[in-house]
Amino acid sequence: MSAAPPTPPGFRLERLELWNWGTFDGDVQILEPRGGWALLVGDNGSGKSTAIDALRTLLVPPRILNYNDASGDGRRAPARDRTRRSYVRGAWASSSTIDSTAPTTQYLRDAGTLSAIAAVFADGRRGVSATVAQILWEHEEHVRELYACARGRRTLRDLIGPHTNTGEIRRAARVAGWQVEDSFAAYAERMRNLLCIPGDKALEVFNRAIGMKEVSDVDAFVRQFMLPSADTFAFIRDTVQPHYRTLLDCWAAIERAERQVALLQPVAEHAARIDEGEKRIDAWRRLQQFVEPYFARVHLDLLRAHEGDLAATLATNKVALAEVASSIKERRRERDDIMTAIAATDVGPRLQQIDNELKHAEEARRRAQQRRSDIEASAQLLNARSSLLDAAAFTAARSGWRARQQIEAEAATKAEELRAKRWHEQQLALTLRADRLEELESVQRHRVNIPREFLVLRARVAEAVGRTPESMPFAGELIEVNAAHADWTGAIERLLRAFGLSLLVPEDLHRTAAEFINSTWLGLRLTFYRVPTRPPEPPTLSSERVPGRLDFRSEHPLHRWVAAEVVRRFNHRCCASVAELERVDYGITREGLVRNGTRHIKDDGRPVDDPGARILGWSIDRKIAALRTQIDEAEQRATREGRAAADAARSAEEARARADAARELASIEDFSEIDPARWSRQLIALKAEQQTLQESSREMRALRDRLTAIDKAIATGEGELALLNGTIAVAEADLEKTGQRAEAREKQLARFTDYDHEAVEVGFREVTATLPLLTLDNSDQLCTLAIQRLQGRINNEQGRVNTAVEAMLAAMNAFVVQFPEFRQTLEPGRAYADSFLAALQRIEHEDLPRHRERFEHYLNENLVGDLLMLSRRLDEHQEAIEERIAEINGALRRIDYADDTYVQLRLVNRPSPEVAEFRRGLRACFEHGIAPGPDERLVIFERVRRLLEGFQRDPDGTQRVTDVRGWFVAGVRELRRADDEEVNYYTASTGKSGGQKAKLAFTILASALSAQYGLSTAAEDAANFRLVVIDEAFSRTDESNSTRAMELFERLGFQLLIVGPFDAKAKLAVPFVQTVHLASNPGGNSSKLLALSREQVESVPRREAHGTAATMATPTGAAGGDGPVT
Repeated sequence: MSAAPPTPPGFRLERLELWNWGTFDGDVQILEPRGGWALLVGDNGSGKSTAIDALRTLLVPPRILNYNDASGDGRRAPARDRTRRSYVRGAWASSSTIDSTAPTTQYLRDAGTLSAIAAVFADGRRGVSATVAQILWEHEEHVRELYACARGRRTLRDLIGPHTNTGEIRRAARVAGWQVEDSFAAYAERMRNLLCIPGDKALEVFNRAIGMKEVSDVDAFVRQFMLPSADTFAFIRDTVQPHYRTLLDCWAAIERAERQVALLQPVAEHAARIDEGEKRIDAWRRLQQFVEPYFARVHLDLLRAHEGDLAATLATNKVALAEVASSIKERRRERDDIMTAIAATDVGPRLQQIDNELKHAEEARRRAQQRRSDIEASAQLLNARSSLLDAAAFTAARSGWRARQQIEAEAATKAEELRAKRWHEQQLALTLRADRLEELESVQRHRVNIPREFLVLRARVAEAVGRTPESMPFAGELIEVNAAHADWTGAIERLLRAFGLSLLVPEDLHRTAAEFINSTWLGLRLTFYRVPTRPPEPPTLSSERVPGRLDFRSEHPLHRWVAAEVVRRFNHRCCASVAELERVDYGITREGLVRNGTRHIKDDGRPVDDPGARILGWSIDRKIAALRTQIDEAEQRATREGRAAADAARSAEEARARADAARELASIEDFSEIDPARWSRQLIALKAEQQTLQESSREMRALRDRLTAIDKAIATGEGELALLNGTIAVAEADLEKTGQRAEAREKQLARFTDYDHEAVEVGFREVTATLPLLTLDNSDQLCTLAIQRLQGRINNEQGRVNTAVEAMLAAMNAFVVQFPEFRQTLEPGRAYADSFLAALQRIEHEDLPRHRERFEHYLNENLVGDLLMLSRRLDEHQEAIEERIAEINGALRRIDYADDTYVQLRLVNRPSPEVAEFRRGLRACFEHGIAPGPDERLVIFERVRRLLEGFQRDPDGTQRVTDVRGWFVAGVRELRRADDEEVNYYTASTGKSGGQKAKLAFTILASALSAQYGLSTAAEDAANFRLVVIDEAFSRTDESNSTRAMELFERLGFQLLIVGPFDAKAKLAVPFVQTVHLASNPGGNSSKLLALSREQVESVPRREAHGTAATMATPTGAAGGDGPVT
């Protein structure tokens, strides 16, 4: 007796049970291979594929289930006519009705009827077994499931027992030791652990193998079924992308904080400007208080210094005066001696007389020459030079000069009066231009027609109550004359002007506003109204009256009150004529005449239609155009009047010059006053006589020379003496006056007891730097000028402060509008400036650094690290693929493909452009390491964002580029075993014969199954899962290739369940199998599983095999019998 064959290793199918599954209706049907190879045969429609689909349902995830794929052609998916629902309900036929030709599915079971399938797997070598089962039913056209697993050999009877309710089944099964699950995922995990299945990929190949007849695309098959997969996409989805979303939240927080800082920075800048401006104003006002003592003190210092200089100069001049007087006295004594000697001569008396006459004539000629030079310009101006030629002409012209003086003086007076008038007109035009310019700037900046002085006042009131100016509009801002009645604009503007300039104060602000207005000098007349919170009903308007010709700003909450007030107070009829006006009590004409009862008013203080004076409405274009026109006209008028004033001034100046010239000419009493020639002739005669007398005596010449020299010395000394006396007199007077002025300044300073010169001196340096240099005589003017300059600075700075306040309030309002959550603690108003600055300080120095720190943490420690981990995962996946190919090729090398060849898988790393771009982008993200520096951080963030947003935008594309299997192109090389030379290279089975296709398919399939089941690297007796099901796989191959395929599966240690019709191809498998099973369904609606003995199978000739098996079968019954005969 021969020894029994060894028990094969690994988990193998022992029994499959079906209850109410497909056409297996009623009793439990059993297929029992008992761990060996098995053959399941049957006619078409007998239920053999239904049985295999039950096994498939037990093992394969629902997402990849593809029932009865053996009926397809291997290149396209078969029609989805079989589903879990069709199996649970028992769909078995289709029929039509009289009313419709559309097919109607016939079911064996009602919805809600339970179906159940179970399989027992055992590792005989280790003596361990496990059972997996599913209970299924239809509820509301959807299949519901109950999944169960148990160790040991169990049956459906053990699972279900007498129970019909799934809740009872669940509880009883758990008591009986079953692990019951509601989801396939939990059930699959337990099942894979029990049956030693490496993963879903193994079951995916198992599912693919059932109906596989050829490999149409080697590359796709190898990638899908032979290469290890990785959870890279799950890592991206579950780790990288959540971290990225957190990083985006951090970035959004940074951007939000930066926007807050950007909006609060202007608040801080304007607040600082306001603070600095008010400090400067306070400092200048303090300086204003001390302008008088400051200039008194610096003037006193200058006077005392001048007093000292004068005293020193006076002492020096007095010493010099004494020296000069002594020298003159000595020279005069010498001269007396010489004169005594000259008198002793005979010509001496006459020479002395000539000397006196020469002096007189010389002085007279000098005076006449000087006087003639003085009047030369006057004579030329009056064209009177001919009247100065001789005494007769002079005498004739002198009376006319007096009359000319009077005429020119009157002309100068009239020209001066005209100049003053034109200058005044020019100043009025310049003032108007400046006023219109300021008004234009206000209209353009505030976009309203209300005059600027009222807007400034409103800003002060709004600041006092802590609200924005817009919360308290003027009535005129909410009223505008309808365009259809634009010709009435001027008259209506006159009527409503006072009301339009009235401030509307909401009821909740009225008390605070009234207190401020009461305690403040406003500088103008202000009317304000307390507007109730609840608006009145909208009034009825008539186009015949003023209110009906107005538009009201309907989006403003106060417009209804304004409309009601206009109707109440200004419901005047618009009259085309005075006659019509006299027929009504209250009316107005287009020309601006207003009737209020018996009182008539026409205010023509300005033109009736002056767009530049408008106050009503929100349309500002006409007012802007009018103001620009008025500015141009005022500028032209100022230029014109200035030119006229200059012309008048020039005429007055010329007339005055002519009057002065006539007066100067008329003041000459005698022609001799301007006749130097007369005196020149006398000088010539005297000098000739003197020369004759002097030459008559040598002694006389010597005395005269000495006298001349002494006279020159005396004259020089007297000149010096006179100069010194004058200088001393002036100095003494100046010294006395300086002392008096210094005493006056000291008395003036004594009044300012709290004045500290050193304390204010630095402050005045900036002021005095722009003033003229201080002198002894301009201190009072400088004092006045300094006060004016300081006041000008204060006014200008106050204007800048007011502008800054408005800008700050606008910035505050912009902030709380964009970030309304801050309204709980912040409101636009100067009172909240410190709170806004505190918010800026907190955001800038606490929130923003915290957000940036979190951003840096998530970028460096999480996201960049995640992407580095992703790169490592991809590298590891690539290494795993290469290792798997090496393992598969090792197994394939041991398998003969032909008599002298074997096959090897060949992978070529050939990534697509999409993959190459992804890998470059990924590497760029950690170009600067896991902790990029501050300079590189934003660059890396942009790269990460670009990469991750691509992931989010295209998940399918992300899955493609991160599946390393797609980086490779696969093919199959057929090599000659003798020399490893390549015989053939396969990328597809296209163009091959049926046998060749099947041969390649089974070789690749076997290697894929070996790889995915883990057999290529496991020990020969490993407990790994071994079952492979092949449905009609040999239908396209010849006997030799079919036999070779079965030998291949046998050699690799698989348990094979072969399914097909009972024909010649099926009988080829009989020598390889241990059991044969028959699926029978003669009536089409009641399939049975029957066991055949080997003798029954062998007795049927091959040519008669098909269709005869059922006649030979022995039913196994509901319990499946005792199994097949071997």
